[in-house]
Amino acid sequence: MRKRFISALYVAGALLFYHSAWGQEGKSVWQRFDPILTVFTNFHSGLAEAGDDRGFALERCYLGFRYAITDDLSFRGAIDIGQFPKEEDNQRFAFLKYAEIQWKLGRMKLNAGMISTTMFKVQEYFWDKRYLMKSFQDEYDFGSSADLGISVAYDFDDRLSADFILANGEGYKKLQINNGLLYGLGVTYRPIDQLTLRVYGELNEGGEDGERTSKVLALFGGYKNEHFSLAAEYARQFNYDHLQGRDVYGTSVYGSWYIDKRWEIFARYDKLMSNHGWQATEDGQRIVCGLQWKIGKYIRLAPNFRCTIPDARSDASLWYGYLNCIFSL
Repeated sequence: MRKRFISALYVAGALLFYHSAWGQEGKSVWQRFDPILTVFTNFHSGLAEAGDDRGFALERCYLGFRYAITDDLSFRGAIDIGQFPKEEDNQRFAFLKYAEIQWKLGRMKLNAGMISTTMFKVQEYFWDKRYLMKSFQDEYDFGSSADLGISVAYDFDDRLSADFILANGEGYKKLQINNGLLYGLGVTYRPIDQLTLRVYGELNEGGEDGERTSKVLALFGGYKNEHFSLAAEYARQFNYDHLQGRDVYGTSVYGSWYIDKRWEIFARYDKLMSNHGWQATEDGQRIVCGLQWKIGKYIRLAPNFRCTIPDARSDASLWYGYLNCIFSL
């Protein structure tokens, strides 16, 4: 049944693609292409007890393109070239990150294929420093940033919108091998132009014997104007990694002061916890603060300091200095 559903999804997308391309007028084929090239890199050095950890790192590279079939229909494809965990950081991997059809129909937006998930897109917009550190739920593996499936968003008016996602639930690094699906529903409300409020809930079914359905509840509030931004979020995942009774939860607070169009000062505080301390080696606090400098249109630099304070008393706090850089077309 699942294979038929996915096959029907792609057939429908292909028919929509060719139907809309037939009616496209105006721009040449090459004018409809936009390249995707994004590179995350840094130099970092540990301080005190972490002093042996230093060097240059190429953390991630996105390569791909966008193709505008019509004003309302487009295709995006990109690969993600990243690195393995630190114990294997001399190696690189490449995954298909996006291969999606994006269609706008009035107040509705539809994405299908290997798509961006909707769990923390709003938070990423407010944090706006993915090259430096992932947003809270992404950083601590509450969910994946992309997955195979469909998503629908609808704007009821300028203030209220809702979105729904149906996906495999295994992210973009794994093929679908289990029987479970992921269901996510979010509501975003903007009572005034500068203020954004959002609530999101998700069910991710366990696909193998003994796995429990994982559930996520996330709350977010953020204020942003031309002078500063301030945001806070709370997220809790029940049955983390499909393990019965093992919950992970925490908060993140972050903000920026925009000195001018090129310079800003930013800070962030994260607190991650697990019920009954089952994840004691991962629980703790993280503080990040620094300065961001926009060099022209495509490059940003961010010298910053980071401190990780574990809850486990046997582990020492770790201090680092970073110089992060992003190049993005």
